[in-house]
Amino acid sequence: MDRRTTPHHIAVFDSGYVGLVAVACFAELSHVSRVWAVIDYVPSSRSPPSPSAPAPGSAKPSKTPVSPTSPTPPTPEFTAEGRVVEDFMRLDRIVIGTDDPTAARLVEALHDGIPRPVEVMDTASAEMAKMAATARLATKISFTNEIAALCEATDADITHVTRTIGQDHRLSPHFMNPGLGYGGSCFPKDSRASPPTPATPSSC
Repeated sequence: MDRRTTPHHIAVFDSGYVGLVAVACFAELSHVSRVWAVIDYVPSSRSPPSPSAPAPGSAKPSKTPVSPTSPTPPTPEFTAEGRVVEDFMRLDRIVIGTDDPTAARLVEALHDGIPRPVEVMDTASAEMAKMAATARLATKISFTNEIAALCEATDADITHVTRTIGQDHRLSPHFMNPGLGYGGSCFPKDSRASPPTPATPSSC
């Protein structure tokens, strides 16, 4: 595993369990030598790290070169409740939202040792990628439950139906189990973070 010889100092600002787990994982990668205490108040001159999902477009990109007081680029997490450490250490991709090349390099360096593609993009696109991924999973879970209800009404077996659907390479078998729906501390909140879409003229 590639490990840096000069660890970073990281300050965590009221990041919740996701932020704390992220710092623990960075420490496991030997990228962290000190973690400052979690605080509940962030002065207006600073912006906290963004491990969760703000509404797309809500964060304003900074034109100031990166410094200890510069806003931290949004780095959306794509982890599941109950397995956040495993997911973080085996990310499918690393998303960094910034137009500042220096900030992007610093955040990418924190992830050294996680051999995954790094996607650097503008802030709004990073936030939208997080929101869209959450919405896609929520839609798939809700859709499966609707099909399960139809199966009950028609005496079909939902396990046969979802297994058949999952064999289609375009759809995949993941998140195709019927159940109570989705919940947790982030999924419902992130699903509601979508901004309203612009009204489109009716074609009628």
